Amino acid sequence: MFYSFFRSVNRWRKVYITLVRFFTVINLKEYFLNRKPAETLVLIKKSNQEIFNSLISRKIDTTYSHTVEIVQTLEEQGLIRTEKVGRKKVSKLTGDGRECGEALEDFLQALESRDKEKIKQ
Repeated sequence: MFYSFFRSVNRWRKVYITLVRFFTVINLKEYFLNRKPAETLVLIKKSNQEIFNSLISRKIDTTYSHTVEIVQTLEEQGLIRTEKVGRKKVSKLTGDGRECGEALEDFLQALESRDKEKIKQ
């Protein structure tokens, strides 16, 4: 009896999680105003090749699990593709991802040059 109750609760939990994911629309503007997702997309763009999640997490100075969340979100939004190579996951940009990466890189460079100009004054 307990087992059937547990299966029922677990099934409804899965349905709930699926519905929440379906109805949660991510506002990309707000998402990319966060530092780590922006750095992740720019890093993948700069690599010009396949890049592993473990390397991403080291380069942007975050935990591996946080990197996995970021990569999953970018993949859900159609900005990157991931594929499994051996034990590791490799990330590559899509066409939309490349456009966003270039725009973000230009934006970050503009902010950095603006900050450097303020320091000189």
